[in-house]
Amino acid sequence: MAKKSKGRKAKFDKKNGVVDLEEYRKERSRQSLEDNSKRREEPAKETPVEARPARHGKKKKYRRKKLSRTRVIVYVVVICVLAGMIGYSTYNIYKVQSAHNELLAEQTKLTKEKKEYQAILKNIDNSDYVEQEARDKLKMIMPGETLYVLPESTDNNK
Repeated sequence: MAKKSKGRKAKFDKKNGVVDLEEYRKERSRQSLEDNSKRREEPAKETPVEARPARHGKKKKYRRKKLSRTRVIVYVVVICVLAGMIGYSTYNIYKVQSAHNELLAEQTKLTKEKKEYQAILKNIDNSDYVEQEARDKLKMIMPGETLYVLPESTDNNK
């Protein structure tokens, strides 16, 4: 019975992948040495030209080169996307800055206008200022005065 249990244990270990790493490494190195010696001993097999697949002048592409080309393409695409994003961000910054400058110019204009209106507001309580504005803008006169309206001089009448 002891033999059956050992066999079962070996089958269980083999089936479930329980492996001693040192034994596995020795086994792999032994197998690679055997494979190399077999390659050296076997003569190169030559296949007739008719049996070979037609390549049409194309060389066999290696996977490593294909990956590097793919990586280069991916890198180029990523760089282009980043450059586009940076360009778009720069454009937005320029646009916002120009709008900011326009608003600052409008703000200075409005502050000047505000100062003018405040100066007028100070004079509005002055009776001389009110009288002058009534004469100039509304063409009003005081009782007993006569208003003379002269035609405006134009260069065409001369």
